[in-house]
Amino acid sequence: MCAGNRRSEMTKEKQLKGLNWGIGAVGNATWTGTRLCDILKDLKIKEDDYNHIQFEGYDLDPSGTPYGASIPISKAMDSRADIILAYEMNEQPIPRDHGFPIRVIVPGVVGARNVKWLAKIIVSKKESQSQWQQNDYKVFSPNTDWDNVDFLRHLLYKKCL
Repeated sequence: MCAGNRRSEMTKEKQLKGLNWGIGAVGNATWTGTRLCDILKDLKIKEDDYNHIQFEGYDLDPSGTPYGASIPISKAMDSRADIILAYEMNEQPIPRDHGFPIRVIVPGVVGARNVKWLAKIIVSKKESQSQWQQNDYKVFSPNTDWDNVDFLRHLLYKKCL
């Protein structure tokens, strides 16, 4: 599901950034692909050596920066997480609009981490520095919004974990 789904209704309660989407940003599909954990294990990637798996798509923003996101390596290496590099959607090659030829499917997290048109996988000590990972698709407590969020405090907190 897209993190923007029903944002137009949410803005009635509190002003939000982003497009005022209705209910159209959700759907169901059956995905077929290769488990990311199997690929990482075949490549002899050791969980203790890295912290994150970054994904970059072929799609670029107006500045030429690729869409990017990341997940913790512990999630990527967990065989129970069912993270796949999908090449089929509903038993057909993934349609272009949905990420052909390869799309990352990360169950249980915001849809923005399901990078379409996958171009690159980066095994890293650092989280993706992309705009979409660092500054968008954030969920705040009820008394926090874009005008008073303390991103520095948030980053320091994450480093302590």
